[in-house]
Amino acid sequence: MLGNIQHLPREQCKTSTQFRLSKLHPAIRIFVNATTLAASVRWQGKCVDLLQCHETGLETVAGDWINPIDTAKYQRVYCNLDARWNAEVFKCFLRWLRNVLRTAGTLILYGTPDGTTWARLAPLGTPVGMFEMARFPVWSDAC
Repeated sequence: MLGNIQHLPREQCKTSTQFRLSKLHPAIRIFVNATTLAASVRWQGKCVDLLQCHETGLETVAGDWINPIDTAKYQRVYCNLDARWNAEVFKCFLRWLRNVLRTAGTLILYGTPDGTTWARLAPLGTPVGMFEMARFPVWSDAC
């Protein structure tokens, strides 16, 4: 189990919400709306990076849903928006969650003097790198 959903009340809007999972480090947030499912890192009141983002456009053709970003050769057609969101957003995010996030041991935050920031999921014991600002265990049971 990845933990209980903990809503972040100030981060909820009419069409989107952010939440965290209780077993994840509090800096890792999940964002969801009608077209997007993303994992971001928020630290010291600022968004450091997006760890993963899956999104799809909203477009219909002859009553079916398509992704306008896909080329005609790779175009998939869905009978409704839920099927499209599930296939193009949720399943891709779930695969990342299982294969990458669940196996990560350390969340490393980086920053440069000009304010550029980024984050990286890494194995435990990863050596300190240039521009490293902080590191945390990804999972609370590793604390």
